[in-house]
Amino acid sequence: DTVPQNFLHLPDGSVRLVDWDYAGRGWASFELASFCATAQLDGPLREVLLTAYAGGGTAAQVATIDLLAFVAAMREVAWALMATPKLKGTTTLLEGWSYEKYLEDNLALARELEARSDLEAKFELACAEKNRSW
Repeated sequence: DTVPQNFLHLPDGSVRLVDWDYAGRGWASFELASFCATAQLDGPLREVLLTAYAGGGTAAQVATIDLLAFVAAMREVAWALMATPKLKGTTTLLEGWSYEKYLEDNLALARELEARSDLEAKFELACAEKNRSW
């Protein structure tokens, strides 16, 4: 579960992922897209992430990540809708974080991504490359 709050930055400089709820055989593009969406990375920061991950991404890979960011946001909306009634009011170590706000933020992100005028072009670009490595 690659939301930013599941990464720990350790004193030795290393980073650890602590939540493996969604662990399994998956598509790296979705995990990258999920992280970009939940961390609210803009284009330049997404490029930094992709450069650190794989030396950068092709136009088709970047388009795929842009499209999957919508899917990731909707997954988080579905999770928050299910979790909020049960977990509402429970504590978290993140200052100002709440399940209600998490739901609102991801719903706003999904709506923003869905409203983009370039979705059809992103689909065409994402499908143009047959052998995406991730």
